[in-house]
Amino acid sequence: MRRRLSKVRAWAEAQSREKQEENPLKILSDSLIYALSQFCTNWEDGNKEDKNLKRIKEKVIKDFSGDSILFEIGCYLYFRIDLWHIKNEMQELREKTVGFLINQFLTVFSGSLNLKDNEDILQNRLNLYGKLVREYENPEEEISFYLNQLVIRTSNNTLPQIHNFADDFPVIIIGIIEETILKAIIKSFNDVMIPICLKNVEKFYEMLSKDG
Repeated sequence: MRRRLSKVRAWAEAQSREKQEENPLKILSDSLIYALSQFCTNWEDGNKEDKNLKRIKEKVIKDFSGDSILFEIGCYLYFRIDLWHIKNEMQELREKTVGFLINQFLTVFSGSLNLKDNEDILQNRLNLYGKLVREYENPEEEISFYLNQLVIRTSNNTLPQIHNFADDFPVIIIGIIEETILKAIIKSFNDVMIPICLKNVEKFYEMLSKDG
């Protein structure tokens, strides 16, 4: 199935074929953006499906394959990376490493989305997820709700925007089957790709430690 043209996916594929630079942090950054570019790619739930359900799945993947959704999912990914540093008490390294990774992320997307305030949008998401972690003993359900709603808003490559989550964030409703499929795609990325990305961050630090 032909997906919407994605400059970020094309960039990530090109980088994966390039000779790796010596800078380990740049290599890590490229690997994270490549992992991000795999969102909603070759997703299968393993179930036998009738033609109607297959058609709905194809439409969901088509509607949510643009760079807007990759930016939204990317905000969530870098929140997880930042949170990993906090949980592992790596504050000093966090500022340098996460700062570099986020700058690279914003640079790549500045060439694909006409977002003048992409840094502010990212900070808006980091503030939201961070607030949920601080205020809820078990915040994952709340994080999942907001992530799903933010992703829904990127349908047909609709550009992300800054939201006032406290006062004006109405729930967007789509078809039950469509929402179920979309949630499954997000969950798959969260369960599989996020741990891989965090493991790559861990390996980066292990390599630095060995190099002295």
